[in-house]
Order: sequence, then C-alpha cells, then structure tokens
Amino acid sequence: MVARDLLLSGKLDAVLFVADAKSLRRSLALALQIAEFRLPMVVALNMVDEAENMGIELNEDILVRDLGVPVGRTVAIDGFGVRKLSELLLDARRPAPTVRYPQGVEHALERLEPVLENPLVRARAVSLLLLSGDPGAADWVSEHLGSVRLDAARKIVAETAASFRTPLDVLIADAYQAEAERLAERCAFHVAPSPNLLLRFGALAQRPWPGALIALGVLAVAYYWIGILGAGMVVDGAITPAFERYLIPLAERLVAPIPSAFVRDAIMAPDFGLLPAGLFAAVGVVLPVLFFFYVLQALLEDSGYLPRLAILFDRFLRRVGLNGHALIPLLLGFSCVAMSVLSARTLPTRRERALLSLLVVGLPCAPLLAVMVIILRRMPPGAAILLAAIMVARMVATGAVANRVMSGGLPDLIMEVPRMRVPRLRVLLAKTWRRSLEFVREAVPLFLVASFVVFLFDRLGGLAATIRVARPLVRGLLGLPDSAVQVFVATALRRQTGATQLNRLHELFSNEQLVVTLLIMTFLAPCLNTTILLVRERGLKAAAAILGATAASAVAIGAAVHWACVAFGVTMG
Repeated sequence: MVARDLLLSGKLDAVLFVADAKSLRRSLALALQIAEFRLPMVVALNMVDEAENMGIELNEDILVRDLGVPVGRTVAIDGFGVRKLSELLLDARRPAPTVRYPQGVEHALERLEPVLENPLVRARAVSLLLLSGDPGAADWVSEHLGSVRLDAARKIVAETAASFRTPLDVLIADAYQAEAERLAERCAFHVAPSPNLLLRFGALAQRPWPGALIALGVLAVAYYWIGILGAGMVVDGAITPAFERYLIPLAERLVAPIPSAFVRDAIMAPDFGLLPAGLFAAVGVVLPVLFFFYVLQALLEDSGYLPRLAILFDRFLRRVGLNGHALIPLLLGFSCVAMSVLSARTLPTRRERALLSLLVVGLPCAPLLAVMVIILRRMPPGAAILLAAIMVARMVATGAVANRVMSGGLPDLIMEVPRMRVPRLRVLLAKTWRRSLEFVREAVPLFLVASFVVFLFDRLGGLAATIRVARPLVRGLLGLPDSAVQVFVATALRRQTGATQLNRLHELFSNEQLVVTLLIMTFLAPCLNTTILLVRERGLKAAAAILGATAASAVAIGAAVHWACVAFGVTMG
C-alpha cells in the first residue's frame, strides 16, 4: 500500500528496486507490477552472497536485456556494490513491456486507458490496479479524475469480471508470476551448494526436541552474557564502585557551594536527586546492561534464529490464542513494551492484536529487566527461577482465559524462514550503538523528570501521606516495608525509575520481599508511552480493561506469593 501510494503520487523521478537475489522469482513478480508505471528504474540484486551460498548463480546481463533497465549486484550490509549502484542510478531507464495478460484483460485495458488518461500516472498502471480490485486506486481516480470517470471505469471492470470464472486479481497475479518465473529461469542457475554447518543447525533449531535444547542453550548464554558479565562484572564490579568512590563525591563537592539547600537536595539527594537517582542510575546502571542485551538481540535477529524460534513455539502460543507470528512481537516486549504494542499491527486479526497487547503489558521491558538482573544476581538462583516461572505461568493463564472468552479463530502459520548466517560484527555493533543512543535520548530526560517529580512529591509530604494510606495494603496484604511505596510511586511514573529506586533500597527488603516487589512492579502498570499507545491502538475501553486486569493481577499475584512463602517458611535466603 505504501509503494502504491508513492507510485500514484506522480512525484517520483525514478525507482530503485531492491530484489532478493535468493528469492528472485518473487522479487521479479513485484518488479513487473511496478514496471507497469513506466518510471525510470534501476534494479539492485541484493544478498548475492547468500544466493551464492545456496548454489544460485546469477547472470545480470540477461536481466538487463529482458527488463531493459540497469541491474547491479549488492551486499548491502557490507557495502558491496553500493558505489556502483549509485552510478547506475544516473542511468535509470524506463523498463520494457514484458507481461501479457489474458486476452479479456488486455481488451479491458484498451477500453480503460482512454477513460483513465491523466498527466500524473500511466493510465495502464491505474487500470491494472482497478481490475485487481485495489481500493486505493479507486480513491485516487475519484480524487484526481472525478466520480464520472470512476463510474465508467467500474462498469468496464464489472463487465470484464463477469466474463471470467477466475477472479481478475488472481488472473493478473498469475500473469506476473508466470513472467517472473520465465525471467528467473533465464538468469538464475542452480548448482550444488557447498556443505554448510549453519544449514544443519538451522534445520535442527526448528524441530521440537533439538530446537528445545538449542533454545535452552540460548537462554543459558543470555543469562551468562547479560547477568554474569553485564550486570555482575561490568556494573557491580566496575561501574558502581567507580561511581561511589569517585563520581558521586566529585558531584557533591561541585554542588556544595550552591547556597539553597533545596536546590542541593534536588540535585544530590540519595533517594530522589537528579544525579544519583536520575542521570547516574540511567547511565551507570541501566545503560551498560542494556548494551549487553542489545548485542544479544541483534545477534539473534541477524543470525536468522528468531523465525525458527517462532516455528518452535507455534504450538505453545496456540494455547494462549496466538501462533508463531506473534513470537517476535512478543519478544520485542522484553526490549520495549511500547514497540511490542506497535508491532502487534503485523498480526492479521483484531483478536490477536488485543491478546498480544494484554500479554506484553505484563512483561518486563529491557531497562526494568536490566535492573532486575542486577538485583536477582545478589540472591540465590531459586529467586530468579521462581520469578521467571510466575511470569510464564501468569502469561499462560491470562492468555488461556482470554482465548476462551474472546471469540474468533486463529490463522495458520505461514512465514518465510531465512537461512542461518554469521552476523557481521560491524552491523551488530552499529545496531547496538543506535539502540543504546535511542535509550539515552529518550530515557535519560524521563529519568531526570521522574526523579524530580518524586522529589517534589516527597518534599510536599505526598510520599509520607501515601505510605500512611497504603500501609494496610502494603504491609498487611503484601508483607512489604514502607519503602515499597516510594518504589511503586516511582514505577507509576516510569518502570525503570522504580527499578532503580528498588536497587538503591534493596538492603531494606528481604529476598522474599524483593521477589514480591519485582512481580508487582512488572505487572502493575506499563510506562506512560505504552499507556498512550494502548489507548490509540486498542481504544479507550479495551486499554482500560487491559490495564485494569494487569493491575489487579499484580496485587493478587504479589499477595499470593507472599502468603505462600509465609505458609511454607520460604525466605529465599
């Protein structure tokens, strides 16, 4: 739809068409549709390295002759062929007509072209869109050519459709596919690919038992990479001591000459000061662990492992009303819940989008997960296992109940599984740097604002009043100290702000209380961005239901865990 709108805008000087060299027939079918607009075009055969690894040899000279446009070979992530491609753009040419449609369709095109003649877009291209039933093309004709000509065109389309048993969009698509097949057979040659261990690994990764063992291995690597190396050695072992010994004392000396005690406290108060609880927490605690998380995320994305994980988890996800398509948007929730809510748009039905939103709101986003890892690594392994088990159980139970309550079916899983590949280090680091920079730009100002808001709330007596009012719930039902209230207040503003507060105050909590607090923080409420997106994407009524159910489950689960620990004498010490 985006490509169609651009082509119908009449504002394009030329088209750079990026084709997948290893799936050439499919790419050419799309290129042939775009060629009908007769705009100057250049074709980039991208990922030629992977095509060669699959035993596909390409002869771009044949493609140049058949399409009538310049063709360049590229490997975009390495920059191979990009300079030459930029030179080819200067020589962009209009593609030669190659597709022949059934006689009845050709006759309809001859009748439609005079009706749809205009100075912006080639009439034949608009005619093909109308014959295919594209609603965007009908809107364009109505806007630019008027309703009279649209009615005349629709009459021709209806007469043509009545003369065929097969729908017109299928006939036209078949014509593109047949011509694409002919072109691909002429310019792509298959030879025996070289043995590849990654191919065998990729095949095993999507089979049930080997795939499950591989997934557990990936989870173990993630724990050691993020938890032991990132949170343990880098944050606790190096950065935190450096902040405590050097940076914070230096900041205190710089702030000391300020005459106003209120301003000094606003900047350096240990609990809510702009520097200790805002800037230093974001940059010194959350960001380093996030960096390790983003490296692993980029590795899983670029290696081609995530689609295999989607196939592996398809059967499990169907129990909660989703299928394998939802796994990648679901995993995005561990990076950013707001992005996960947005990515729900890729799911085909409204029911699936609502289910996914309900599930991801109860996931710990990357900044919260980073602090969670730091806190949990100071505790026995059983605490982390219990926390993870409760989160999974809550997701399964929530999804299963919602799946029964919400009506509607579930489509089959149809997705492309790319070849496993060795990611490029430069690309991994570039992705990690970009995502880390985005966190700094977005989250650091919010850390500072949230810290100052809570500081003012405390100074005006709001925190003490909230502690008094919430004491029966916090102490009586949940068994938490009064300090948990300021953690929850900070969490209501920003999840990671509450997490950094808990990290600073963790010595005031027992291990059992830390687990309960982390569970409530995870399920209580998402960040403000996610709340706004939920209202925009799902509507006010659905968003309120999702947030209300999540908050209620947070209190219920926290209370259940506390009283279970009391009943069985579990201290996690």
